[in-house]
Amino acid sequence: VRAVQFRLQEPTIISGGRDSTLILWNSDGSQDKMKFSGRIKTISALPNESYCYVGCENGQVYRVDLKNKTFGPFAARESSRAEKIVQYETGDIVDIAFADGVIQILNKAGKKIKELSSIGAPLDLMIDKKNDLLIIASSAKLIQFYTLSNLNMLPIDVKLNSQMKGMDLDPVTQNLYIYCSDRSIYKYPVKVKNIIGQLQGKISRTLTEDEWSTFIGNDIPYLSNVPKPVSTTEQ
Repeated sequence: VRAVQFRLQEPTIISGGRDSTLILWNSDGSQDKMKFSGRIKTISALPNESYCYVGCENGQVYRVDLKNKTFGPFAARESSRAEKIVQYETGDIVDIAFADGVIQILNKAGKKIKELSSIGAPLDLMIDKKNDLLIIASSAKLIQFYTLSNLNMLPIDVKLNSQMKGMDLDPVTQNLYIYCSDRSIYKYPVKVKNIIGQLQGKISRTLTEDEWSTFIGNDIPYLSNVPKPVSTTEQ
């Protein structure tokens, strides 16, 4: 088994493996199986939707109709496996990370909205709707942040000492927990005020309104949150 998703409706469990088979598990113990063109690497399913997305090692991504037990092509990237698929909670946007470092942002009809490039192969994607963030972890031992509203990269990042194996976001504390191959665990607060604080430490002047819109977003008031310039004499 390479990927598993849990749902509130039937099928309650969706799993996919190296044998290219997707299995839909029902609460009564019955199963439905589908065979795909490549080894399954990632699955994305929302709790109450009647469809899911399946990404394969051959770069093919499929949309699966869970009611009718059918599937069709959704996206593809030749010679680059699909590493991770995530959806916005509304299901209207789908983010697909490929092993060559490309992240495709598509609408639910499969139309490309934007294409991003990560530093290194993307290992994990996470959407933080509350803080308007798309979080990308890469093989370059780096966590990058993009604003969801305009898909611009924030000029901050988290550098790791070893390779990341997984990450989780606590919705209550708004802490991002990053698990690494050397058994270390990082805790990183992703609250908006923390991101603004990091920006304060990186710039020597106030941001213009255009810069604020690009890096922070228009949903956070500009005038009440303009970072104060960092004194050149401060250490």
